[in-house]
Amino acid sequence: MILRLAFRYSFSSIGRHRERSFRLAFSVAVSIAAVIIVISIMEFLQEGRLDRIRAVRSFDTVIPGDHAEDISSMYPGFPVFAYGETDALLSGHAVKLRFIDEDYDGGLIMLAGNQEGLVVSYPVMLSLPESHSASLLLLSKGRSGRMLPSSEDVSISGIYTTEMGREFDELYAFLPIEMMPEGIDVYTALKGKDISSAIEGMDAISWKESESALYSAFMLEKMMMYTVLFLLFIIIAVSMKQTIRIFYRERRSEISELLILGMERSRVRLSFLLSFLIVLAIGIALGYLLSIILLPPAGRYLDSIFHRGAGLSVPYDGFMILSLFLLIAALLFSAAESRKAESTALEEVRGE
Repeated sequence: MILRLAFRYSFSSIGRHRERSFRLAFSVAVSIAAVIIVISIMEFLQEGRLDRIRAVRSFDTVIPGDHAEDISSMYPGFPVFAYGETDALLSGHAVKLRFIDEDYDGGLIMLAGNQEGLVVSYPVMLSLPESHSASLLLLSKGRSGRMLPSSEDVSISGIYTTEMGREFDELYAFLPIEMMPEGIDVYTALKGKDISSAIEGMDAISWKESESALYSAFMLEKMMMYTVLFLLFIIIAVSMKQTIRIFYRERRSEISELLILGMERSRVRLSFLLSFLIVLAIGIALGYLLSIILLPPAGRYLDSIFHRGAGLSVPYDGFMILSLFLLIAALLFSAAESRKAESTALEEVRGE
């Protein structure tokens, strides 16, 4: 009985209830779809930056020393490789010089040439006095055992780029690990898993530690994003409160009719609460469907800007939080507005 009344007062053509209900459901759907798309895009932009950092610059776990065989046996299926790294001058340009081998999985995309000699980015190659070779100055272990400056001309064998872009590419140059002088620090990198807390005695460093300042900035940015979204939720809640007030005001005559017929106040209240929740549930479902429809074109648009796959997906955590927030707000506001509507309806009944 109560459920039938709820559907009747939600979708009856009498009193334009059906039109108002669909208008309310559509407004809820648009609000939810907008929030879902914003969250998805912001998470894509932030997670994309973090993924590129872990894949190219600061790997998930870095361990001082060459422990590639041990780590590979402990974590099969994950990319593991050793590399050397030191500061150097490349024809007057300060660079980080990495010594790599064929196992290196650091996101290099070769534009030309090969990795058999010095590999530099295209902007760096253009800035060198001679494009076929470069003067390389770095510290290496001398006969006395001390680190001394050593300079030589090295032929450029390849040009690379990475997903990090110029912020990384112009600061790094690469040489085969066979050309690494004595005394250069060697590291073992593991991609795809943070094992810094699981490895004892190796001083393993996670990417969050090596990029602590940047990671903290990203977390602050994420917190600010959710703060802005929370304020948006508040705006949606205020709008919903006004909508619920109008909803009960327009159904005041129906409430009076049910009370005159002798229906209990609690059952009247429940009928109209269910009526509003049905409309709200339809709006939430439509918002989910609308976001699924709009996310692919939004992803293609981002792909045209950033030139990489923007596989946007529904942030289910955010969707569930928003839906729960709307339902709780609807329950609270409906409880308050139903009492007011009932009081007004009772006064009208007694006056008659």
